[in-house]
Amino acid sequence: MPVVANFQMTFQWLRELKRRGYRLARGIQFRIDDTEAVFIGHYNQVPQEMTVAQSIAFFLQAEDPRGLQVVVPRAIAAREITGIRSIPQVTGWRFYPTAKGRPPLWPFAGETNASRLRRRIEQLNKTPWEL
Repeated sequence: MPVVANFQMTFQWLRELKRRGYRLARGIQFRIDDTEAVFIGHYNQVPQEMTVAQSIAFFLQAEDPRGLQVVVPRAIAAREITGIRSIPQVTGWRFYPTAKGRPPLWPFAGETNASRLRRRIEQLNKTPWEL
């Protein structure tokens, strides 16, 4: 993700990663040339190829940048890394960007707290007289 003024948009994927079991997140910040080709798109759509500068403009001008991701199709060299930092995992969205206020998705086997979430979903789907 490009580092932008909005902390939540920069680190929006953290809660989804935490939900999948990642516990210690580190942000690796790096700088690449503005003319380099990258892919940008919504996580469930085919990404578009464009330059780094165009992808940042695309991200900043998006009506809702939640769910966007930028893919650099090569390894990042050590000399390109500008910083490493710990990141709090309480920001971002869970399940999908517009999930707030909607019932949770059925958890994958082996996910953190999967059985607890399945029980909660099953209770939500019961009628009041079945509880």
